[in-house]
Amino acid sequence: MRAVHAARPQVAITDTALRGGDRMATAAVTEWHIPLIVTTTDPARPNPLGPIAVLVKPFDLSTMLDHVRRALRLTERAAHGVLGI
Repeated sequence: MRAVHAARPQVAITDTALRGGDRMATAAVTEWHIPLIVTTTDPARPNPLGPIAVLVKPFDLSTMLDHVRRALRLTERAAHGVLGI
């Protein structure tokens, strides 16, 4: 988790199957205030707090890139004090 503070990412991507992924996802949203994208194989599985997108596998790379671009736009807006999801 220290690496996240040092790197200051603009978007976080995690998978529901990753051990510790829920903890990282919650921290991304609540502590680091960065957009979160979650990938999963089970759309019925509960998701972490506040993802901007949940991608069900398999998904197209273009779909993921679209959501990453959206997350980066949100990060840029937040840096300028403009809200919008």
